[in-house]
Amino acid sequence: MSTTEKIDFLKNHLSQIDEGFLNVFYDMMLSQLNKKSTGFELTESQKKELDRRWEIHKSGKSKSYTWEEVKQSIGAK
Repeated sequence: MSTTEKIDFLKNHLSQIDEGFLNVFYDMMLSQLNKKSTGFELTESQKKELDRRWEIHKSGKSKSYTWEEVKQSIGAK
């Protein structure tokens, strides 16, 4: 199947896929397009997860370590 045929196929069938798959497909497309321009891009779900973890960190509900503590912990093993 040629690139043009694949694009036409996608155009014709996108309205028929379920929303969950559409969201995954959309995130993959954005990620791929952003990689070409920046070399790296998080998906929306990855950004949401980072935001969630950042809120937990800011609230004091998670344990944080300095870089020195991490190096000492690794060296102690």
